[in-house]
Amino acid sequence: MTCRVAQPGADPGTWLAESTVHEGSWPAHWARWVQARSGAAGRLPAPGDGVRGESPGPAPGRYVREK
Repeated sequence: MTCRVAQPGADPGTWLAESTVHEGSWPAHWARWVQARSGAAGRLPAPGDGVRGESPGPAPGRYVREK
């Protein structure tokens, strides 16, 4: 995958001519960036570990029908 970086503009040809090519895949770069700025991984809460200690139930959930 090739990624190009340049200032946005009205003319695509100018954008392409002025852009800088970066070889590689952006998701891998993004994942490294995010991991470097993230805390330690922890366990996910079990269903029912919410604020009220209960499961929101099946989709679309009770909150959709609450007023």
